[in-house]
Amino acid sequence: MGEGSSFAVRPQLYSMTFAPSSPPESPPLLSPSSAALLRNIGCLQRGNIAYHAGLRAAATVDDLEPLKLKGLILHHPFFGGTERTGSEMRLANDKVLPVRLSDLMWELGLPIGADRDHEDSNPTVGGGSQLCDRIGTLRWKVMVTGCNGDPLIDRQIELGKILEEKGVQVVGKFGEEIIMG
Repeated sequence: MGEGSSFAVRPQLYSMTFAPSSPPESPPLLSPSSAALLRNIGCLQRGNIAYHAGLRAAATVDDLEPLKLKGLILHHPFFGGTERTGSEMRLANDKVLPVRLSDLMWELGLPIGADRDHEDSNPTVGGGSQLCDRIGTLRWKVMVTGCNGDPLIDRQIELGKILEEKGVQVVGKFGEEIIMG
């Protein structure tokens, strides 16, 4: 795969993650009172998409009225990076997500020539996105989950730490009892 790959998904996908689902002239899908309960939820690669959608929403929150987001739930988010973490090394031959498969998915999903420290793969690069500061200012809560058998747990924990450093209220749930799916 590489430069000649015509079927590779590229990060323009993230530009579609937070778009209105109905035309502006349509009535809102949620009433203002129920909209206050909305959370952006994602699991695995959807956790990555939920994270990026959350950043986009934080940047345009005033345009989303009467919708009021209260937080993000990142259930086993799928992130990467060029430097191997302890959990990736320990679980390099994992039956569900071996490191070579994770690397291949990022090779296909990132812009041509980018490595796994691209911002779409590694949310901790450069100390994290400045939009995370905005999430903190908005007082959104972010839940990040992971389990000890996941090769990506160290990345999930690190994301929680970076968000906390940026003033985001984070709930981290990590351990054996977390179920993926």
